[in-house]
Amino acid sequence: MEIKFHKSYLKAYKKLPLKIQLQAEKRIKIFIDNRKNPLLNDHNLVGSMKGKRAFSVTV
Repeated sequence: MEIKFHKSYLKAYKKLPLKIQLQAEKRIKIFIDNRKNPLLNDHNLVGSMKGKRAFSVTV
């Protein structure tokens, strides 16, 4: 599986509090291990991002 981060995500990530950055890293690991984990709220994207997926970090 290849995970790509949008440049706006990377820019915003750097500005997040450390606690949220660590939570994001944990969720990425969960996503890699089990995309169907209900903690992630994993979903397909639409429009120009169709065919890509996203998941929640703080919800």
